[in-house]
Amino acid sequence: MKTLVSKLADKSREDRITGLAAEVTFFAVLSLFPGLLLFAAAVGWFETLLGHDVASRSKTAVLEFLGTILTERASPTIDAVRALFEGQGGRLLTTAALIAFWTLSTGFAALIRALDQIYGLVERRSWLNVRLTAFVLAVGTVLILIVVVISVVVGPLLGDGQALAGRIGMGEYFSFVWDWLRAPIAFALLVLWATTIFHLGPDRSSRAAWAHDLPGGLLAAVLLLVVSYGFNVYLRVASALDQVLGVLGGGLLLMIWLYFLSLAMLAGGELNSVLRARFRRA
Repeated sequence: MKTLVSKLADKSREDRITGLAAEVTFFAVLSLFPGLLLFAAAVGWFETLLGHDVASRSKTAVLEFLGTILTERASPTIDAVRALFEGQGGRLLTTAALIAFWTLSTGFAALIRALDQIYGLVERRSWLNVRLTAFVLAVGTVLILIVVVISVVVGPLLGDGQALAGRIGMGEYFSFVWDWLRAPIAFALLVLWATTIFHLGPDRSSRAAWAHDLPGGLLAAVLLLVVSYGFNVYLRVASALDQVLGVLGGGLLLMIWLYFLSLAMLAGGELNSVLRARFRRA
C-alpha cells in the first residue's frame, strides 16, 4: 500500500497533475453557465414526471448554492440564473441548449486531453471524434447530476420511505431500507459516472474491462465528496470574512472549488494508470 501511494505521488508530479488541473479548471469555468442552462432545461423537463414541487426545490437548491459561493454582491448573476431557470420551461432540445451542450463539452474535451497525458497516450482521434465523445460525457453528466440532486439534495426522488411504502403497499421495513439506500445509490451513480469517463475518455486502441477503471472511479468519487464537504465547511467558517473577500471573493472561491474537483478527477486517472502499469508487468 505504501509503495502504491509513493508511486502515485511520483507519477502525479511527473505528469504535472496540478498544471493539468488548472487547465481543466479554466475550461470548467467557461462551461459553468452552459451547464446551469442545461440543468435548468432538464429539471423543467423532469417536472412533468416528478411534479412541480420537486423541480422547484431542485432549482432553489442550486440558487442557494450559487448564492453561498458568489456572495450577495453577485446578485445580478444569481438573478440571471433565476431568470434562466424560469424561462426554460422544460425545453431541453432548443438551439440554445444544443449550443450549451457543445460549450459544456469543451470542459470535458480538456479533461480527455489531460487523461491522455496521464495515461501516456497520443491522441489519434479526430477533433470531431474527441468533441463527440466529450458531448456524450456532458449529456451523461447532466442526467446524473439531476438524479443526484433530486434524490439526495432536495429529498427523496419518490417521497420519503414511509410515503412511498404507503403508496405501493409495503411495510415499515421497506420504508427503512428506502430512506437509508438513497445516499449509497447516489454514491454508486457518482462512481459509475467517474468510471465511465475514465473508460471512454482516453484514446486507447483496446478498451480494458470496466472493472479495471473502477479503482480510479472509486477514488475520484470519494475525493469529490471530500472536497465538496470540506469546501462547504470552509464557506461556513469564512462567511464572517465576506466583507474582506470583496467582490472577487465568490469568484475566487468558485475557481478554487473547481480546481480541487479537477484534481480529484485526475487523481483517479493517475491511480488507474499506476495500476495498469503494475498489471502489465505482472
